[in-house]
Amino acid sequence: MRQPVEVLPCDASQLDLGLGTKVKDFEDMLQYQCAKAGGCDVIVTNNKRDFHQFCDVPVLTSEEFLLTFEYKQKQ
Repeated sequence: MRQPVEVLPCDASQLDLGLGTKVKDFEDMLQYQCAKAGGCDVIVTNNKRDFHQFCDVPVLTSEEFLLTFEYKQKQ
């Protein structure tokens, strides 16, 4: 499972971009900024609801991601 997953760093530029927003959950904004900087295809979280107010990257729960991953592996 680790092979198709890339863990991204969070640096000062993502922190600065996150600080300049009015999103209620700062950690979600940091995840989003890291995903954007890293060119991610998807964000995996069990807290999808908060991302809808600002996120233009697809957001999946861990269960949705695993089902998608399993489906792609079978093809």
